[in-house]
This record gives sequence, C-alpha cells and structure tokens, in this order.
Amino acid sequence: MTGDPPPAAVAFVQRLPYDACMALMLSKTYDAFKAAGAPEDKAREAAEEIAGFEDRLSNIESDVKLLKWIAGFNVALSMAILALLLRLVSS
Repeated sequence: MTGDPPPAAVAFVQRLPYDACMALMLSKTYDAFKAAGAPEDKAREAAEEIAGFEDRLSNIESDVKLLKWIAGFNVALSMAILALLLRLVSS
C-alpha cells in the first residue's frame, strides 16, 4: 500500500533533512537585525539559521542527558556486581 502512512514507531524514528523542516524564526533576533539596518530578507534568513542551530543544540543537549543517565546506570550496576564478587571471594 503506497498511500498509507508509515507506522507510528517508524514515523517516530525517521528524521527529515534539515532543509525539509519548516522554517522557524526567532522574532527578537529578527527585530535586532532589522534595527541594525539589515535588509528584511537577510534578517529573516539569519534569524531562521540561528533558530536551526538552536534546535540542533537542544537535540544534542537531550542526547547528552540520556548518555549521562546511561553512564550512571552502568556505574551503579558495575559497583553492584563488584560488591557481589567481593562477597563471593571473601567467603
């Protein structure tokens, strides 16, 4: 079935290329560029580009947060295994 949308799990994993995403613009940045005398099209493009970088930065921050949780769980599990091994060796 070619017209059917992908399942929810597949759609969640798929990512659109950067150019295919809807443009997001930071209004305060746009206003600042306009106040500085930049042409409207250049101010809009610059504000959209900064918003794109902010979006990518927030994705990186969430990935780092996940990695910190994974590392903490790994350390806790390793310490528990080490404690069990030391009990076995000492008895």
